[in-house]
Amino acid sequence: MLHHFNLIDCFDEIVTSSIFIPAYAHFPSALADRILADCTENLPDLSRTCIFIPNALAAHQLRKSLVKQTPALIGPYIGPMRDWINDHIALVDSQYSLVNQQARQLI
Repeated sequence: MLHHFNLIDCFDEIVTSSIFIPAYAHFPSALADRILADCTENLPDLSRTCIFIPNALAAHQLRKSLVKQTPALIGPYIGPMRDWINDHIALVDSQYSLVNQQARQLI
């Protein structure tokens, strides 16, 4: 069994890196190793990187592993994609409907 995680640089250019970790490995440490290896050019500032993990305990363990390996780290976002979307993307209010050009002409 493999653990699968996505690492996404959200702000410059969107780069997705799938990380496969063997089930026997200590996944927070292995994932932290891989993230730090992939992001060496941005260290110590990983604030523009997002790591989507649905499990809060796994997110906490990953944060601890990252800080243990790089104490002066400006950490990335680690958590559920749904929470990141709610915090960073303005969704259209359901009370309003968007009217396209054709509908505007008819009105």
